[in-house]
Amino acid sequence: MAPETDPVPDAVAHEAPDALADAALLERRAARYARPGTPGLEAVAEYVAFARGAGQYALPLVSLREARPLRHLARVPGASPVVAGVFQFRGEPLSAHDLAAWMTPEGTPGARAEWVLVVEHAGARLGLLADSLAGIERLRVADCHPVPLTLGARGECFRGVLGGQRLLLEPERLFSLPAFFRAF
Repeated sequence: MAPETDPVPDAVAHEAPDALADAALLERRAARYARPGTPGLEAVAEYVAFARGAGQYALPLVSLREARPLRHLARVPGASPVVAGVFQFRGEPLSAHDLAAWMTPEGTPGARAEWVLVVEHAGARLGLLADSLAGIERLRVADCHPVPLTLGARGECFRGVLGGQRLLLEPERLFSLPAFFRAF
């Protein structure tokens, strides 16, 4: 079997003949070995669905460590309205964040929450307040629609919208947005 080669135009051969030949070879191989997707198989992910204030949210199940009734929340004087307080999680104090306050331009906190969801990303944890838990949902990844532009900067912590109503949280963004993550 002869080695695969591609003719390289003389005009560009002097620039980087090896790089052009390698790129052309890789493209041919990719075309040869590419397989069409398997019919009937779709990417599906699991999410915990919950409500807070007027909003409906979803969190990737892989980021959820625990959902528990909120028994006690210690307020932090001078903290951002988004950080409703701190609570104990297996002996560790965690901050409790309020999506209801995050989603209102004035930062108005929601009513007393019944639940707290412990979210973990890259070894860091925080709590998200929830009024109710709707359960675990399995949804096609293709059903995730873009975040509405009308959310502005508040939409930065979401990956998209599921089922036309639930905002899908992106844990990495939650932990990296200073306005959401920091108390002061």
